[in-house]
Amino acid sequence: MRRTSYFVCADVRVRRLEPAIRFFEILGLRVRERFRMPDGTRIAWMRDPATAQLLELFELSNRSPLYAPFPRAPRTDRALIFGVREPDPLVARLTRAGARVVARFDQGNTRFVFLRESNGIRIELLSWRTPESSRVLPPLVPLVRPRRGARRR
Repeated sequence: MRRTSYFVCADVRVRRLEPAIRFFEILGLRVRERFRMPDGTRIAWMRDPATAQLLELFELSNRSPLYAPFPRAPRTDRALIFGVREPDPLVARLTRAGARVVARFDQGNTRFVFLRESNGIRIELLSWRTPESSRVLPPLVPLVRPRRGARRR
């Protein structure tokens, strides 16, 4: 069967675009492109330099045909998951940027920290005690093993 589509990115609606961009820059994402739709909706595409994954942040204009009031209660069925070497320094920076820690726990070789950022987005940080345990999630391997040509610390 010939493939007729491909996955581009996930998108997340935010109340205010600029603070959301600064928040995700703390997590290592970089703005690749910004634009404004004809209805006034503002969009930023952010890319993770380590994995090339894209995230689209959008501040929906009230003139958009998709407009609905921003939900008061945060959704709990979605999360953005980031692999990290050491979560504690990053958690400190994220809480200063407006996130709050929801839960922390260890399961086997994996450490989990769950946060909720100011738009209600659930952020999950994963870290591994041993590099071998990170191989469950292939896109995160470059965070544990240096890429070819990368200097070792």
